[in-house]
Amino acid sequence: MTKYQRDLAERICRSFIGGVIAAATMSLTSPVTDISSAKALVMGAICGGISAVLGLLSKGIGDPNSAGTS
Repeated sequence: MTKYQRDLAERICRSFIGGVIAAATMSLTSPVTDISSAKALVMGAICGGISAVLGLLSKGIGDPNSAGTS
């Protein structure tokens, strides 16, 4: 696995976990936004997907071994 692939995978995983935690936290703190576990996983998957797209788009910008734009 290349440095770029490791970096992209790490960014996707972090975004997914962050999305799930954010959705779960919203569900716990507000009775108005009661979010099921399935919806929390979907929100995490969307966050991970967005991270993947941004990482792929930024491959040609900056350091070729990084999924970021710097």
